[in-house]
Amino acid sequence: MFPSPIVGHLRWLENEAGNFESITEFGVENGFSTIAFLTGGPLKLTSYDLQEYSSWPLLRGFAETMGVEFRLEIGNSVNVEIESTELLCIDSFHSYEHLKTELDMHHEKVLKRIVLHDTVIYGQKGEDGGYGLLLAIEEFCGEHPWKIAKHFVRSNGLTVLERM
Repeated sequence: MFPSPIVGHLRWLENEAGNFESITEFGVENGFSTIAFLTGGPLKLTSYDLQEYSSWPLLRGFAETMGVEFRLEIGNSVNVEIESTELLCIDSFHSYEHLKTELDMHHEKVLKRIVLHDTVIYGQKGEDGGYGLLLAIEEFCGEHPWKIAKHFVRSNGLTVLERM
């Protein structure tokens, strides 16, 4: 098994997590980003994925050790109702339509930042072969009070949106 491309961003995610009391995450899989968030020390982390993975009991145990209020939920990011959160991390299905729906549906509950993974590899062309993530990001920032605060090209790309 090869590690997820997100590993190139884990130190940054861990450091960023320390700036927030609450984080919501779409796309857990084996939990690389989840561990970074838990290590960074928010008070509360809520994570969603389409299915449960074998690593989830370990993630729950680690969260308990770290003293983080932690919920792992099975659910599609375009069908769940999230609680208010300071940071939303999106690493789910990488297509224009899916990301546009996620952003439109959840941005009002996000108080400070939205972090998006795979914005280079799926920037122009999505997983579904259609439009990519960058068009959805550009349209979203043009329609809402959000701006691109950071953009990393390594490890498939990571883009950080910040509420204005």
